[in-house]
Amino acid sequence: MKANDSSSSRRPLLWFCVLGLVVVGVFLIWNQIRMRSYQANWARMQSFRAQTDALAKTDQWHKILELAVEQKKNVPDDANAYWMAAKSQFHTGNYAQAIADWETASKIEPSWKDQAVDWISKSKGGIAVQKLRLPQPVETIAEEEQERRGLRKEAEQLLRNRDYDGLEKRAAQLRVAKSIFPDGRSKLRTFHDGLAYLPGEKILPAPTIAANIQEAEKIQAARQAHLISLEKWSHSRTSSVTAQTAFAYGCLVGAWKVRGSGYASQVGKEHFAAMQNRLRQAGEVLIKSSALRAQCPVWYTTAQQVALLQSWPRKDYDQLCAFAIQDYPNYQEIYLQRLKYLMPRWQGKPGEWEQEAEKVADAIARTSNSPIEGDIFYARGVGFLREVQPEIFKETAASWPRVKRGLQALKKRNPGSLEVGAALLFLAGEAGDFTLMKSLYQNSIKDRWDSRYWESKQAFNQHRCWVFSPR
Repeated sequence: MKANDSSSSRRPLLWFCVLGLVVVGVFLIWNQIRMRSYQANWARMQSFRAQTDALAKTDQWHKILELAVEQKKNVPDDANAYWMAAKSQFHTGNYAQAIADWETASKIEPSWKDQAVDWISKSKGGIAVQKLRLPQPVETIAEEEQERRGLRKEAEQLLRNRDYDGLEKRAAQLRVAKSIFPDGRSKLRTFHDGLAYLPGEKILPAPTIAANIQEAEKIQAARQAHLISLEKWSHSRTSSVTAQTAFAYGCLVGAWKVRGSGYASQVGKEHFAAMQNRLRQAGEVLIKSSALRAQCPVWYTTAQQVALLQSWPRKDYDQLCAFAIQDYPNYQEIYLQRLKYLMPRWQGKPGEWEQEAEKVADAIARTSNSPIEGDIFYARGVGFLREVQPEIFKETAASWPRVKRGLQALKKRNPGSLEVGAALLFLAGEAGDFTLMKSLYQNSIKDRWDSRYWESKQAFNQHRCWVFSPR
């Protein structure tokens, strides 16, 4: 009886152990299934991200949307699936659905809420654009840009053919004509751009970025060959201000392209050394040809930029500017280059370039007996410096009302100019003048998308939606 009692007492414990083993086994099997599901979903998420990132680079938003819809079915808690679906809906004009998908994405991933709010606002702007029936963007090359490209190409072709007489004749014609584009830029300067830059290269102080080492070496070789051709011309025509200025300007462009437009502290030692070498070449050419300087204003503006990058003392720089203004008092780029020198990031003090801009603008207004001419110069100055000074109305004492008057006057003179309209649009954006920006998109810019101002059609549409978003 005692043995049976003992066996009976152990029976519940045995069943408990068996039950425990079953529970543990079920848990392990469930956990393994869960882990496999998690791993499968993680793999799907990674694959989806890789595919959509690649497709986004070529703006294949319809294909991305197909993948996103499928991904939402397979992995309902993938916030990125809803995010990419929303972006696809936005870029294909389905703004209401985009808003719904961004709201879902931000619920799944709360840390994305701020970005989602920004995109939702733009989507509401897109709905406003549709209600106004504004046209879809169409790629456009402004008439003045077509002429500018033609001038550059003409200079490139004459240099390639070593037609030095043709180069001299064309440059002389432009110096006599003193003609400018609607935005005020000199056609003579554009002709020299065609001589100084590589074919197709952007007219900016930004570095030319190579995709890989091989491309970088190719660009470097092309730059060196180009400078050699300019040097040969300058050696064959030592008394030609066009040839000497072209070679000096080409060396200067090489220096800018190596340096970039950032602060000096952002320039690496190797790039700094290469820049200094190019500047030394440019400086030597300018010194040797200084007796010719009065024949060409681009000689002076080239010298001003060399002085800027070499950090000339104020006294020496002022003397250079005095000579330039004496010989070419109406060549406005001389004054624009001086404004850049007076920025705090270069050799000026806080507020100094703003005071100089007002001073020069007022002087132009007096000598021309037209206040609006002073406003136009002031607007050009602020627009010129905006290339290197973001948020120019927040970070400096630049006057938006005066810029606005100047650009609106310039636009009135050139109502069809996309360049003037775009300059007014983006400076209005810096100033937060949304009323003006809306008017420009509706009445002036309309559907004219130019890749020099908007990187892509999507960028054009995104900016326009931002302008019309509720505030």
